[in-house]
Amino acid sequence: MLGTVQNHPHPGLILGVAVMVGSLTWLVRQFRSTPRLSKGEVASHAICESSDGDRCFTVKTPADLLGFHKRGSSTQADELMKPFKSNWISVVGQILYRPTVVENRALVIVAVTQDGATCTCTFTDHWRDSIKRISAGDRIKVQGKISEKQDGFSLCLEECSLLYSRL
Repeated sequence: MLGTVQNHPHPGLILGVAVMVGSLTWLVRQFRSTPRLSKGEVASHAICESSDGDRCFTVKTPADLLGFHKRGSSTQADELMKPFKSNWISVVGQILYRPTVVENRALVIVAVTQDGATCTCTFTDHWRDSIKRISAGDRIKVQGKISEKQDGFSLCLEECSLLYSRL
């Protein structure tokens, strides 16, 4: 008999298929909206400038780089950060905490930059005397190498140099 329940699919099956199609559509949209940089875009975000040519500086800001973590998963962010790791960056910010000594050699400063990002700057023992004179609330300018290891909360810099500090 046409028109009876026996000739129609179960309503639960229809609902299940609709949910699956909706979920797949959402996943495709998420994948397509994930930020990607072409090789040309990546190259345009790094500027190599140094008297001896051994340091490549990025023109990205700390907030730009940390933004990769806000727009995707850790794996996606790590892929987007790859072209910038081991590049150098200049940062101006205000120190949040008193400098800390780690492993009896490295000095660590956490600062908030002008664009609101947090940077963790690691200095070698060579900088001990300069670092001892600064404290929380001081403004600093630092040059550092973008670390291979990032945590997504703070832009981690290593081999930092203190260019200036102001109370």
